[in-house]
Amino acid sequence: MIDDNINSYKKIVNENQLKDNDFLFSSLAFNEFNSTKCKYLFAHSTSKISMIFGVSETTMSAPFSAPFSFIRYGSKDLKIKQIRNFYTDLINDVNKNEEIEKISITLPPYFYGNSIITKNSISLSDAGFSLLHRDINSHIDVHNHNMEELGSSAKKAIRSSMKYEHEILYADDITQKKKSYTIIKQNRDSKGYPLRMTWEQIKSTTENVAKCDFFVVKTNGYDSAAAVVFHINQETVQVVYWGGNEYGEKHGVMYYLPFELIDFYKKKGVRYIDIGPSSENGVVSDGLNDYKQMIGCDNTIKETWVYNK
Repeated sequence: MIDDNINSYKKIVNENQLKDNDFLFSSLAFNEFNSTKCKYLFAHSTSKISMIFGVSETTMSAPFSAPFSFIRYGSKDLKIKQIRNFYTDLINDVNKNEEIEKISITLPPYFYGNSIITKNSISLSDAGFSLLHRDINSHIDVHNHNMEELGSSAKKAIRSSMKYEHEILYADDITQKKKSYTIIKQNRDSKGYPLRMTWEQIKSTTENVAKCDFFVVKTNGYDSAAAVVFHINQETVQVVYWGGNEYGEKHGVMYYLPFELIDFYKKKGVRYIDIGPSSENGVVSDGLNDYKQMIGCDNTIKETWVYNK
């Protein structure tokens, strides 16, 4: 039965058992916080595994308001048969429901856990899902990133950036946080790119369900760049937004900011910085991915799977 079952789900799930393996975007708190963006929430669960979906019209999606989602589980000792049966049972439930015609699941990029994500990818295929598209996602392995190993073009751009006086500031009050967002908006407006989250949405999300760091960069005393970074799990943060305004880009600020973030999170014990995708619906932006490669990012795949009745 596919229905709004989130309240009954909360009675049977032990959140403390899940916290070590849970991602921000898969968590009950995050999905409940964003529940107004869908018709209702549905949690599919077995004794070992669960997953939260947003149901809208005839589609149930995980995620419905995030870059990716994943199964929730307490023990890392999950057998592939258990995962396969989880998805097979999900399809069986959907096939008995007249309302739902499609299931959409976007898995995390593989660096979040190659073994468990691989088992999910194979299980989705075995259960009857089809691969809709693969996106290319970039991340930085903080402890293995080495500036000396960057290519000559990156080193040249970094040297050029160093001619200017840059300073990165951690935004720890609401005024500075809003300034960070404003600089990001300047960046998107100058390029004609959409900014999917408003300041009010960012503010509300980070005050209620997402641990977040805001940064502002000044160049020669002027605001030049910013970054908004979510904490996804215990070892990974994700750059939700970053970028320079027109002044910052003229002064090479994006060959300064990434390396300051690497240094900042290395000191905090973070292992990975997820820089996000360089493609949308499987279509790659060559220039964006080239830039991320220049600054030392590694690429992995992020898969979207669908089941259509």
